[in-house]
Amino acid sequence: MIYVIAGEASGDLHAANLISELRKVNETISFRGMGGEKMRAQGADIQFSFKEIAIMGFWEVFKKRKKLKWIMDQVVDDIIASNPDKLLLVDSSGFNLRVAKRIREQSKIEIHYYIAPKIWAWAEWRIKKIKERVDYLYCILPFEEDYFRGKGFKEAYYVGNPTLSEIGSYEYSNIEFGINAHKPVLALLPGSRKQEIERMLPTMMKVAHQLGACHPVIAKAPGIQKEVYYNIDPSINETNLIEGQTWDLLKVADKAIVTSGTATLEAALIGCPQVVVYKTSALSYFLGKRLVKIKFISLVNLILNREAVEELIQSEAEQDQIIAALANCTPQRTAKIKSDLELKLHLNEVSDVMINQLI
Repeated sequence: MIYVIAGEASGDLHAANLISELRKVNETISFRGMGGEKMRAQGADIQFSFKEIAIMGFWEVFKKRKKLKWIMDQVVDDIIASNPDKLLLVDSSGFNLRVAKRIREQSKIEIHYYIAPKIWAWAEWRIKKIKERVDYLYCILPFEEDYFRGKGFKEAYYVGNPTLSEIGSYEYSNIEFGINAHKPVLALLPGSRKQEIERMLPTMMKVAHQLGACHPVIAKAPGIQKEVYYNIDPSINETNLIEGQTWDLLKVADKAIVTSGTATLEAALIGCPQVVVYKTSALSYFLGKRLVKIKFISLVNLILNREAVEELIQSEAEQDQIIAALANCTPQRTAKIKSDLELKLHLNEVSDVMINQLI
């Protein structure tokens, strides 16, 4: 049995696809842990919902520290009690590295980490923790294997980027989302966490209202109640709030406003012109500016090492600036970004190295 911990929606998706691939090799293998509906659909025995730990921002995490510790205690106890053959941690390094520490102290369970912590962005000192707590590290950005091996972690492997292969094999639906054929479609992706949505969606809706001649469609995050969206703007209703069809929406949308995260890479690989926006609390932003060492916040720009898509952060992420940035998004520019990403990431299925180590 493999115990899997996926702490957010994107991790649930990637873990579910990995479970599917592992079952092709060994159909008797079982899975248990923390995740969401996508992992459950692949037969995983979900004991804890990822929604319990989906918190973003330094200050926000600090405020929820007691709840997070209680959840971690429950997860660690369940891992020890179920005694899996292997522990597979998926992304969510703030939570997962702490789990790894406690499991390492209490057992000899082999620990695998899929979607390596982005210590090259901030807190590089965490490499010592990773070496002490993790046996195998699976990277999804091309430069990460050399980076981690250069830091002395020899069991680091680039296993391809799951988003590229997932989108490449996705079968799009023909749903029209109630779209008015005479209006361009503006996809709004305000994030997967409640605090992100409440911070970003009001500005996104202001943009949609100011543009007027567009049809805004909002991608609802799994596990977030519809009322959260309805309470933000009275024009949000069943006809322009969709769930579980974000990629279908990005495929038909003329442009998108995307909160920084995995969705920025998804939009680029689908070929939807986008503007990336991000806001957090003043304290979290203050701390982040001093700790984070990266030039960009979107995965697209980090992978390509240039500002391929425009990023608007904090005070810049206001409606006039967003509207101006949307005007600069062209299909030609987006096609070039998509092509460059595909070359950089190169399409491959789940790495044989990872499969062999986990089975």
